[in-house]
Amino acid sequence: MRLFVAVELGTELRRMLAGIQRELVRFDQIVRWARPEQMHLTLKFLGDVGGGQVEQVRAVVGQALAGLESFELRAERCGCFPPRGKARVVWCGVADSSGVLLSCARRLDEELATVGFAREERAYSPHLTLGRVREDSSNGKLRSAVEQVGVVSVVQGVEKVVLMSSELRPKGARHTVVDEWGLGKR
Repeated sequence: MRLFVAVELGTELRRMLAGIQRELVRFDQIVRWARPEQMHLTLKFLGDVGGGQVEQVRAVVGQALAGLESFELRAERCGCFPPRGKARVVWCGVADSSGVLLSCARRLDEELATVGFAREERAYSPHLTLGRVREDSSNGKLRSAVEQVGVVSVVQGVEKVVLMSSELRPKGARHTVVDEWGLGKR
């Protein structure tokens, strides 16, 4: 089972992200846009997990999230990965002024490493993937257009974190909630 830990997005934030995709419609030939209903904020990607290990993952994720408070996500600017050269991913960044989001990602990384999941090599960069670039033949026009997109500052409360399975299918991945954990009130 292919698993990841994530924050689900609310309707208002999904609508805003779909609006950004519509602004960039002229790049449909080179970008495979994520379906808004599939968008989420990944906290930790685990990859393929054997059925016998799922319960262990559930326990460790629960430990990592224990004591964390609810927080608010705020959509920020858009950009592309990698930061230079041909774009591979179009994203919208998110921030959390309380620091809980980064703490959550760090704790998940640390706790899951104790049961054999690789630690992240790069610092956590909270973002929502808007699309994956097939082949950037735009000579920098895609990156320029993405960086000029006006992001409406949508704020979303986060009161739970989910463990999701991802089943890869010809028409895109299908995500299913495996478990969820509530975060304490501020």
